[in-house]
Formats: sequence, structure tokens, C-alpha cells
Amino acid sequence: NSDNNLVLDVINCTFADNTLSYNRGSTISVSYNSQVNLYNTILYGNDGYSITLFENVLVNINNSLIEGSNNNVHYYYPLSIVNWEDGNLQGDTNPLFDSTNEQYPYSLSANSPCIDGGTLNLPEGIELPEYDLAGNPRVVGNSIDMGAYEYQGTAAQEEFNIQNSTF
Repeated sequence: NSDNNLVLDVINCTFADNTLSYNRGSTISVSYNSQVNLYNTILYGNDGYSITLFENVLVNINNSLIEGSNNNVHYYYPLSIVNWEDGNLQGDTNPLFDSTNEQYPYSLSANSPCIDGGTLNLPEGIELPEYDLAGNPRVVGNSIDMGAYEYQGTAAQEEFNIQNSTF
């Protein structure tokens, strides 16, 4: 939920399986005269709308997966705009989280469509951290992944474990 008159960049985040106390609302609410830019972000399996827009709001969505796409955006006032930019996955796409990973259940499985689906074309001044939330290298493969966890693949994970081991 953002305050009024803000610009917020949401980059490589995963919002999944959130429930609402009163069975209404949304995962992201954007207040009056504000702008939100989503990059490489996954909103999936949440109760309510993915995004609620109040008056005079601009949302730019880039290389992201928003479950339900525009059907899951609540335009509280009609004077708001959502720009569906390049690289977004269709709203009926399942991100295929790795359900076998008990420590990081929202990491991506080997066949996830979110792997290499992100973009490194980010706003000026934004620097990605070197590692994801699990402590793994942030960029592996051809491009960055969508979501909070970068898929490492078998060979990359083994190499990372060896490099970070003590003998």
C-alpha cells in the first residue's frame, strides 16, 4: 500500500498465497497521484485483486507475471492507467514454484516459465543485489528470472555450493 504522490519501483519480488482478513482488498494498493513500476515480479495465488488503483494512478508492468492480468486489477477510480509493457507472461500462466523446496517454497522449479523471463533494463540508479533472497547468485543463465529467487539449475547450484564450502 503506497502513500499519496509516490513513485515506487518493485523489482524481483514474489507475492504469493496471501490471504485477506476480510475477504476483500488486494495484494498491492496504489494511492492517489502515485506511480508504481513492476519489474520481474510475480503476483500469484493471492486472495482478492492483484492490484487496486485509486485516483490518478499509473502502473507500468514489465517482464512480470500478474495472475489474471487486467482482469485482476481493480480500477477503484477510472482515471488510472496500467501499461502492460514488454515481456509479461499471460495471466493464466502458472509460475511453477518448487513445492519440494521446504526452505524456499516460492523458488522456481526447473520448468518454470519465469526462468530467464526478467529484464535487466531497469530504471537509472537501480542496482540489483549480487545475490537473491536465498543467497544464490542473482543472475544465472541467459537473463534474470522473474520473482525473488533465481533458478540455479543443477550445475550452477553445485558450483555455487563448492565455491562457498570450506575444505
